[in-house]
Amino acid sequence: MTDQSPFETDMLTLNRYVMEKGRRVKGATGELTQLLNSTLTAIKAISSAVRKAGLAHMYGIAGSVNVTGDEQKKLDMLSNSLVINMLQSSYSTCVLVSEENKEAIITPKEKRVSIWSNSVEKEWSLI
Repeated sequence: MTDQSPFETDMLTLNRYVMEKGRRVKGATGELTQLLNSTLTAIKAISSAVRKAGLAHMYGIAGSVNVTGDEQKKLDMLSNSLVINMLQSSYSTCVLVSEENKEAIITPKEKRVSIWSNSVEKEWSLI
């Protein structure tokens, strides 16, 4: 594109930033990059679901209660499933804990990071 273009064509995305920084770290295995990329994919999927929630009838209460006693919302449950599926498939986690699940989700031993998630609010903690 020309200098006159209204669009930025050389954007620094989270994915690009993490990959560039990861290459500079001696002994880096790429596991953190893999985990962050999976997290980013989950966030994009949640964002897409939130935008389409009205059309898909995903607003409102799902009819169950989470471990903190709050009524579970349909988007919370969908977001929780998306986060769990993406993080488990990253092969970087060993246990996932969420307020939407009564039990911790244990993944195979070769996985390493523990994560707590509060899905839609996007409050995640690496433990």
